[in-house]
Amino acid sequence: MMKAEYRSVLPQAPKPKAERQKPEHEVMPLLTATERIARAHDRMMEYMKHELGDEDHVRGPLEKLKPSLTLPQEYADMRFKPDLYIAEPAVIDDMEAAKAEGDLDRVERVRNHLRAMSWDTHGRTDDEVAKTIAKELLEETKAEASGEPRNPFEQRGFDFSDPDVEEWERVIKTLEDIECKGDKVEPATRFVEKKVIEAWRDLIRPFREKKGERSEWPTSYPVAKNPPKLTPEVQKAVDHLVKLRHVRDQLYYHRLFPSHCMYAQRSKTK
Repeated sequence: MMKAEYRSVLPQAPKPKAERQKPEHEVMPLLTATERIARAHDRMMEYMKHELGDEDHVRGPLEKLKPSLTLPQEYADMRFKPDLYIAEPAVIDDMEAAKAEGDLDRVERVRNHLRAMSWDTHGRTDDEVAKTIAKELLEETKAEASGEPRNPFEQRGFDFSDPDVEEWERVIKTLEDIECKGDKVEPATRFVEKKVIEAWRDLIRPFREKKGERSEWPTSYPVAKNPPKLTPEVQKAVDHLVKLRHVRDQLYYHRLFPSHCMYAQRSKTK
């Protein structure tokens, strides 16, 4: 004899939100700028505390070039507002290691940390500001290019064969492109990241060579009294780094937040 099967006729409790399936057509609302910045800053603080601040943190090639050693606890202690001239080389090394390993998810996370560290240290940045600076850097590159006359007997100009000229032109075009989707920004982003590393090496070089007048080490903290005394060579490298960060961080915005970026671009064209 089969047992009777009893079923409850009481109304079932609704499933927890986590168990409900979202309709395929549902689109998550965009975060506001304040929410996006707050989330990125929180993740950056966790990164400083638990990764750079880990006792097992291994120093990378750019970090090793710095004239003084930064201990893991020092990284952890500055997590609320990192000094870029202490922390940035270590973060760049982490990003470059992730690139070498092909770990693109980590590359994007570390880029977000870099942007969260630096966005408030170089003033307002948007497409127009970044584009203006990129054009300045293009002109500087052209001026420094060591081209040879096209005809030694008929000097009508120079052949700017420096590949950086073409790369800066690509950066400017990327910043002008209204369809600024993430993947399209990658070549320009990698070029500017390379230029940031070169600028860091230029900044560190006079400290390692110890030639002529000694400079104090720069800081990204606002210093109202007793700012560090920088030699002209070091000041030039610092100014160049600030320009590059403007452009890099705007490219990161295009790369990391394509939906926000495209919305902002279209709003400007209306």
